[in-house]
Amino acid sequence: TSGDIVTSGGSGFGIMAIVVAIHRGFITRSQGVARLQTIVAFLKNTAQTFHGAFPHWLNGSTGVVVPFSAKDNGADLVESSYLIQGLLCARQYFNAINTTESELRGDINSIVDRVEWSWFRRNSAQTLY
Repeated sequence: TSGDIVTSGGSGFGIMAIVVAIHRGFITRSQGVARLQTIVAFLKNTAQTFHGAFPHWLNGSTGVVVPFSAKDNGADLVESSYLIQGLLCARQYFNAINTTESELRGDINSIVDRVEWSWFRRNSAQTLY
């Protein structure tokens, strides 16, 4: 009964699958761009984040966190890293010199740049918590 539950890390893998689907001719580049625009707009404008990091699960309609456990504080760095990696792959792939892909890259950059990785460290240690 997952309904509208979306996993942020799995979405990163899905983003990379879109790139592969275009490369292998399963979908067109314009279809891939359109799908990515929808995903990126949701992540940028709707999805709930914590210091820029995404939760493990989100409601795919509202963007509100679906708690992973009773003590879930929201941010999931592993899932966020998978999502960010997918976005970075897409950013590199969609490199055409046109308004659509340029705006997509800009939106991806704004999502990536919002993650405050240093906030998830203790006492400036070089370890994420």
